[in-house]
Amino acid sequence: MPANLPPEYKRTEEKLRRAKTIEEKIEIVQKLIALLPKHKGTDKLYADLKRKLSKLKEMAEEERRKTARYDPFLIKKSGAGQVVLLGFPNSGKSSILKALTNSNPEIADFPFTTVKPNLGMMEFENVQIQLVDLPPIHRGHVDPLMMNAVRRSDGMLLIFDAGNDEILDEYEYILKVLRERKIEPYWDRIEDEMDVGWIGLRAMIVVNKMDRDYAEERFEMLMEFVNSRFPVVPISVVEGRNLEELKRKIFELLDIVRVYSKRPGKPPDYEKPFVLRRGSTVLDLAEEIHKEFSKKLKGAKLWDMERRTYRFVERNYEMKDGDVIELVI
Repeated sequence: MPANLPPEYKRTEEKLRRAKTIEEKIEIVQKLIALLPKHKGTDKLYADLKRKLSKLKEMAEEERRKTARYDPFLIKKSGAGQVVLLGFPNSGKSSILKALTNSNPEIADFPFTTVKPNLGMMEFENVQIQLVDLPPIHRGHVDPLMMNAVRRSDGMLLIFDAGNDEILDEYEYILKVLRERKIEPYWDRIEDEMDVGWIGLRAMIVVNKMDRDYAEERFEMLMEFVNSRFPVVPISVVEGRNLEELKRKIFELLDIVRVYSKRPGKPPDYEKPFVLRRGSTVLDLAEEIHKEFSKKLKGAKLWDMERRTYRFVERNYEMKDGDVIELVI
């Protein structure tokens, strides 16, 4: 079966040939994987790209070890994904972290209480999501190591104070800082082709302190300014307002699916789902379970557990959140 590669794939492949650094190559290979049509004709190419990406990441890690100096922002990922919290001083980032996770960061009414990353694990249904409260953004200087942590993350929350008259200026400034570090925040898919060195990172806005005077007016003003570019979630940590909705939106931000494996004659394990990127296939799941499975994989049984029936799906079937899959070898 022919691969039928789209023109954008071929343009991106040419960029890979011109790329000079390992980090650039990693970003380009990741984009090639995302662009690759998923069918039987591309199975071998897909496997080659995955191996290339794995090798590049090993090389990058080895390079980091050789040139390593202490980096407080080099944070090992944990759980279903890593989401960073960005905002100006006193926007309430630490309070949000404490409200959503098991973390107990220092919280005070004076600026710059957070001087190093604070971590916490947020539980949403049957998955854990890592939240990272980064030091505050302030005008004049932003630590490049901190922005590298943003680039390595899986998504970001842009936190704003509904009691602050400068909320629009702060929104524009944070976008400016991100672009200076070649980070393009988005919610819906980026259609435009990005230059080498740029990354797209999913983002959403959290407006905290909705219990403050005139908070509704500032919130509406920001909503109009954002103009549906990002989801905007209004919350109040003090009142506990919209915190569950915020958790659900953070899960959506990661753009992941939970897939439940089923062994022949056994019920599915609903306690420990496999967490995969949206768009992942049965083949991806097989590789996640065991690399040898992918070589022998024929497809899978997609179960409807209520009706106790299934239908056979191919290796390139894109899985949906909640799917119950029994691999067929």
